[in-house]
Amino acid sequence: MDTIQCEAGPANSSRKGQIGVRFSNGIYILSKEGVEYRQPSMSSIHPTIVYELGGQTLQINGENLLVGNEQKIFIGNYQCLQIEQTFPNSLSCRLPAINSGVYNVTVLIDNQMVNVEQKLKVTPNPVVQDIDPTISFAR
Repeated sequence: MDTIQCEAGPANSSRKGQIGVRFSNGIYILSKEGVEYRQPSMSSIHPTIVYELGGQTLQINGENLLVGNEQKIFIGNYQCLQIEQTFPNSLSCRLPAINSGVYNVTVLIDNQMVNVEQKLKVTPNPVVQDIDPTISFAR
């Protein structure tokens, strides 16, 4: 059995249908299976404030975030690690160490950018100044 392999370009809107192929000899065929384009969107992130140290889990909520073949999450220019689907419309990732500041959160799906209006604020790590009492009881 022969196969035809092609790569579709980006779509401007959500839609579905069959694939049509026209051969040079004039024959036109429609695919048995359909293809569906879905527009991904991000609606929120949680938490919105994190520490520089990294290691925290960032959750991204939206629609159609798992379409395509590859997802990458960026906090500014910092790439998030260990991307997982946590709920049907959510992705989560482990934050790398990031300098203090306010950053855009971007999901790249097959190299197409999806942004959220919320910003992620990265604050300096907490510093312990004093511990009191320094002695406690054992159980």
